[in-house]
This record gives sequence, C-alpha cells and structure tokens, in this order.
Amino acid sequence: MACNTIHLHHKMLQSRIRTPIIDLREELRLFMWGRGVGSMVVLGTPQTMRKGLYRLEGVKYYELEEMEAKEIGEAISNFNSGLDRQGAARRVDAVARKYVGLGAEVVVLGCTEISLMLLESRFDKVDTMDVLVDAVLRNVYGKNAEISRK
Repeated sequence: MACNTIHLHHKMLQSRIRTPIIDLREELRLFMWGRGVGSMVVLGTPQTMRKGLYRLEGVKYYELEEMEAKEIGEAISNFNSGLDRQGAARRVDAVARKYVGLGAEVVVLGCTEISLMLLESRFDKVDTMDVLVDAVLRNVYGKNAEISRK
C-alpha cells in the first residue's frame, strides 16, 4: 500500500484478505533500529501524525504543534491541487528544519506528497516510500535486496 495514511488500518485490512500486506510501520521500525536512529520528526497527513502511526518505541518522537500539523495538511492539499506548490514546499521545509534544529536526527517523510515537496531539501530524511520499496524487494528477491540511494 503506497499511501502512508492507509497503514493506520493495516491490521484490519490484513484480517480481510489472504494476500500479505507489508506493514510499513514495522518496516520503518526495523529501518530506524538498523541505523541506530534515536530521534525523529514525522511529517505526514494530520491523521497519520495525530494517531502516531510512526511513533516508535525507543525513538524520541518530536510532536508538531497543532498549528504546524494543520499547515502540513493544508500544504499537502495545496500541493495536490496545484495551488502554490512552491509555497507549500517552503512551509513544509521550514517546519522540518525547525525540528532538526531542536534535535531530530531524521525527518520521516510520512506522505508521498511530502517526499516530493522535500526532494531537494538538505537534511537527513527517511522516505517511507523507499522503505516500502526495500521491503517489497526483500519479499521478492531475498533479505539483502535494497534500492540504491544517492
């Protein structure tokens, strides 16, 4: 499932079908654990952030202020509709940089639109779509399969 927010319903969806659905939350946990990440901020849809989809045990989680979470949601909507894409990307980048400045080791790109908005941003980030692709490759080709990254 290429949408982050839908992973809030992973268990329910998996219970209804036999085909295995990759658990992106678990894959992110393994990714962060494997790289020794100790703190993060997650940028995604308000629902994903509010429900703590990627709040992981053992990793300090920086919680966005309510207004910032709302702005991120509006930025996603504006980006999707084509309204002021550059402005949306600048605002999301500013929020990310704030939390990096406060100590977040990585910014988790918890929405496909956020990944596109922050493509050129220069701070440590984890794109959940890369984590998902790696998980798919491991399921198909074996445990050491992984996409190449810059």
